[in-house]
Amino acid sequence: MSSLLFIAQSNKDPYLACLNGVSTHPHYHDCENCEHVANKTCEYGVGKKTSKELRAAIDEGKSMLATYPKLDPSRLP
Repeated sequence: MSSLLFIAQSNKDPYLACLNGVSTHPHYHDCENCEHVANKTCEYGVGKKTSKELRAAIDEGKSMLATYPKLDPSRLP
């Protein structure tokens, strides 16, 4: 293992691990707990977090929509 991979794996912040593809890091792609995402210096993490927030907002909007009753064929003209 190269020294860069060892440093990335032993660092508490997952940024170096994500940047170098060290998937064995315990917080690999844990963007919610990454300092670089909070500082908006990691494009991947900011995009991933924004996408997750947008998806949650869409799901919340879908659940808020009123469900329409099924059309009754006998009521149609």
